[in-house]
Amino acid sequence: MTTFSRVAFRVTVLFGLLAVSPFALADQPVQPFDGEDVVSLSANGGSVAQISTFQGALRSFLLLDGQFEQLDRGAVAGTIQPPAAKRAAGPMDMVSTWDPQFYPLTLNFEELKGPQVTRILKREPGRSSVTGDLWTTFSRDPVFTVVSLTPTSVTMVWPDPENDTSTVFIERRYHLADDFRLEASVRIVNVGEGTVSGRLRLLLPAWEPSTGGGGGCGQSMFSAPPDLKEAVCSFGGTLEKKTRDNLIEKPGFEGSGVVDFAGINSRYFLMAVLPGPDLPSQCMAAGDRSGVLNTMLQWGDTEGKPFALKAGADSCLPDWLLPTGAFAGRLPCSRAEALLGLTGGEDTASVTKASIEGKGPEGAAARASLLARRVRTFAFTAFIGPKDFDALKAAGPGLDDTIDFWVLGVLAKPMLWLMRLSFSVVPSWGIAIIFLTLVVKLLTLYWTQKSMVQMRRMAELKPKIDALREKHKDDKTGLNQATMDLYKREKVNPMGGCLPMLLQMPIWIALYRTIYGAVDLYQAPLFLWIRDLSSHDPYFVLPLVLGGLTFLQQKMTPTAGDPAQAKMMLWMMPIMFTTFMLFLPSGLVFYILVNTLLSIGHQVWMNRNLKPVSAKA
Repeated sequence: MTTFSRVAFRVTVLFGLLAVSPFALADQPVQPFDGEDVVSLSANGGSVAQISTFQGALRSFLLLDGQFEQLDRGAVAGTIQPPAAKRAAGPMDMVSTWDPQFYPLTLNFEELKGPQVTRILKREPGRSSVTGDLWTTFSRDPVFTVVSLTPTSVTMVWPDPENDTSTVFIERRYHLADDFRLEASVRIVNVGEGTVSGRLRLLLPAWEPSTGGGGGCGQSMFSAPPDLKEAVCSFGGTLEKKTRDNLIEKPGFEGSGVVDFAGINSRYFLMAVLPGPDLPSQCMAAGDRSGVLNTMLQWGDTEGKPFALKAGADSCLPDWLLPTGAFAGRLPCSRAEALLGLTGGEDTASVTKASIEGKGPEGAAARASLLARRVRTFAFTAFIGPKDFDALKAAGPGLDDTIDFWVLGVLAKPMLWLMRLSFSVVPSWGIAIIFLTLVVKLLTLYWTQKSMVQMRRMAELKPKIDALREKHKDDKTGLNQATMDLYKREKVNPMGGCLPMLLQMPIWIALYRTIYGAVDLYQAPLFLWIRDLSSHDPYFVLPLVLGGLTFLQQKMTPTAGDPAQAKMMLWMMPIMFTTFMLFLPSGLVFYILVNTLLSIGHQVWMNRNLKPVSAKA
């Protein structure tokens, strides 16, 4: 490690501020460095978690579902360029950082105190042996040793229990429970005479171009908002979000209380850590102008002070630590548990109650060694993947709150449910949107019908209104009063024609938020040339067709206002509507287009079947 890298590492990990320089995040291949091993875990074939022996941290997390496939991004904005492997087309990698110092789930110990460690360095040429205090040695060479590996699980230990000399060990365990959920723990094991103390932080760094995430639709005021990463933390059910710019101005979170989860959030994806309930924890966060965003979860004791792990010189040994040398004669914990008929993982009370009758001195020694265990376990679950409702709810309470439907979630969630229901029957999002449009049209049909009747009545009153204009052409106040008296006498509401638009606006906004919040619709094809309904129509066909239909609808709609004003609106409305729709999600434009077609059909039916009031009389 170079002097610069070592200093950057110590500053970064010690304070968690990730003050990255362009030299630390250079454009270099994502290859294991000298001394690093990488293991891959896969559960159901939907994802692959790559765990690095450096810090026992997460090197990459690939989503294999074709829906989340990443297109070749090429160069990004800014001076810092991710390695080509991070930008290339292929499975999406949930890990946006690439330097080992910034792998997610990295450990940072604060005020760590413990015995001396003799370590054969794994990441420095020559593999020289050094002796130093626990924190200095760990920070210099935090490379773990794999002691157990299955297709879905791995256990790593630092320092190397076979080749290094220590009485304190750090164990990291991972189990990929399903495609998006890692069950993990960090265990501090003390088998020596001294006391170990400190605080543990779990770091979740992420990176985005320093100019911010992409909106994907150019710079139009009607395009999508930028998809910026956010540091998130939930305190007792209250979710706080902060962008990198927010954290540059003021690091940290305002909330306090029980931490439900902490992580990195984006529009469609989430990386979050849910701490176990046995130890208190705190949330912290910081941002850096080079593009790094970091959320941290810190554990201490019940008052937030450093934990203290007493001497464990008489304890049994973990299975990965052989009873040789200084540990000769010590019982392996699994052997001690087997002697007492225990299954493993029992608490002190269970061990105390275990019978040693008939087991002689060996049984008593087994109990004593189990009671002497000094282990501090920091358990957590990591959710890493798309923000699917079902997956979020299964992973932990409150995670689904990270899906941003704004204040219209009361409309957005039922709309998404309807579309998912349709998609489960006919796997086409185009048909699902048509189904949703029909349902909404039926639900609003009564008010739409009333509105159209009002517009028809307004048109029938046009000759009388023209006569009033002629009569009061020099008296605007008198004209307004006479017109309102006419409306009142004829029982006509001049604002009634606006009702359909007023009803549709919150629905359109809710659908907009649904498309930009529901990962089901991320990169989902609509039909033919539209391969991503969450993005705008690449050829602007739908907006132009919608503009033409809007013109036709305006032409068919009865008008009772000033002819010059009506003519202006006939042309202005379609032009404005087309402009608004150009960079909106194609799924939303398709919904409005289908709704417009249904409205035109309804208007045709009304024009043919609704008789004038005078004719009825």
